[in-house]
This record gives sequence, C-alpha cells and structure tokens, in this order.
Amino acid sequence: MKGSRDPEGGNPGGGPGKVHGSLRHLHLGTQIALALLLGLWAGNWLDGKTGWSPYGTLAGAFLGMALGMGVAIREVGREKR
Repeated sequence: MKGSRDPEGGNPGGGPGKVHGSLRHLHLGTQIALALLLGLWAGNWLDGKTGWSPYGTLAGAFLGMALGMGVAIREVGREKR
C-alpha cells in the first residue's frame, strides 16, 4: 500500500521510544488510575491497622489523586518538549 509508511523509512509512531498519541493517552489514564487505586489501598490498609476509618482511606485517596496529577503534569511537560 503506497504512502502508508514514513518517507524516510521510519515507523508511523515517530521513531524508537515514541508512543502513538492515543496510546500515550491510554498509558497516562492507566497511570492516574493506578496511583488512585494504590492510594485507596494504602489508606484502607492503614484504617485496618489503626482503626481510623474513614480518615486513612480519605487521606490515601487524596494522596493518590495528587500523585496521579503529578504524573499527568510531568507527562504533559515531556510532551511539550
């Protein structure tokens, strides 16, 4: 099929280490979700050990969201460069 490849012979993703746009967004969403889930899990574990329910879970959720947003900001900063 003519014209389906990069004229310089590279891959359509833009070269080694480059991730296609939609795959990059899926990866970013997965990282944010994992950070939130990790925070929830850690908070729930802390609640079980200390009896602070629901404060450990809430703190874990907020820390997970902050970590996820930090990952998102870092990735968007890399994309701009």
